[in-house]
Amino acid sequence: MSDTFAPLKLPFWRTVIDAHVVAFVNVRKFLSFAWPWAILLVTAAAALNWAMWPLEQAATESGQLFGSLWYFFLPLAASTLIGALVAVPWHRFVLMREAQTAASPLKQTAAAMKYFGVACLMFSPLLLPMAAIQIAAPSRGLPAQSEIASQPSEADAAQSSKELANFAASSVAFLLGPCAALLYVPTRLYLLLPAIALHERQHSLRQLWNKTRGNFWRLYLGSGLVFALPFVAIVLQTTLQNDDLTRATNTLSQVTAELILFTGGIIGVTFLSLAYQHFFPHGPDTKIAE
Repeated sequence: MSDTFAPLKLPFWRTVIDAHVVAFVNVRKFLSFAWPWAILLVTAAAALNWAMWPLEQAATESGQLFGSLWYFFLPLAASTLIGALVAVPWHRFVLMREAQTAASPLKQTAAAMKYFGVACLMFSPLLLPMAAIQIAAPSRGLPAQSEIASQPSEADAAQSSKELANFAASSVAFLLGPCAALLYVPTRLYLLLPAIALHERQHSLRQLWNKTRGNFWRLYLGSGLVFALPFVAIVLQTTLQNDDLTRATNTLSQVTAELILFTGGIIGVTFLSLAYQHFFPHGPDTKIAE
C-alpha cells in the first residue's frame, strides 16, 4: 500500500550533505583500493587523447563532425568503464562496510560490466543533444583564432562576456528542460545501479519505479549538486589553462579533468548509495561514516 499511496520522500539536503561527508571522511579508504585504477585511467586517457589529437585537429580543420564525436566519446567510454570497476566496490563499502582492496574491482568484474552497460544505457538519451551541440559548435562557438587576433581587445572582451552569459543561461535552461526530460526515466531507475553492485536481484524495475515516485527532482538535482565541486574544479582548470593548446598541454588538461572526475565521482556514487539505503533500508546505518 505504501508503494501506491505514500511514496517515501528522499531527504534532499541531508542526503546531499551526507554524501559529501561520507566521501570526504573515507577518501583515504577509497584511494587505498582505487589508486591502481586511477593509474590505469591516467594511462588510458593520456594514450587516447595523445593518439587522437592529430585526428581531431584534422577533423576540426576539415569540418568533419564524426571525427570530433569520436574524439569525445572514446575517452568517455574508457573512463566510464574504469569508473564502473571502482564504483561497484565503493557502493559495497558504503552500504555494507565491506573492506576493499586493489583487487576488489577484479573480483566484481561481472557486476561492474553490468553496471557499465546499464549506466551507458541510462545516459544514452544524452547522446543526441551532445551530437547536436557538436553540429552547432562550428557556427555558434567562439570565433576562430585568426578572427580573434584581428579583433580589438575591448571588442573581444565584450564578445566573450556576452557569449559566457548566453552559455550560462542556455546551460541552465537545458539542464532544467530538455536534459531533465531526457533523463526522467533513467533518474527514476537510478537505484538499479547500487542494486547491481550489491547483487540484489529481487528489485524489479516496477518496484524501483514505484519507490522513486515523487522523487525525480530530488534525485536529479541531488545528482547534479554532488558533482558541483568537481565541475567547479574543472571549470577553474580550463579557465586557467593557456588557450593555445598543443598536443602535450591538451593531453595534460584532459588527464587532469579525468582525475578530478574520478576522485569527485565518489561523491556521486555515495549519493546513490545513501538514496538506495533510504528506499531499501538494510545493514548498518550508512549516514554516519566511520
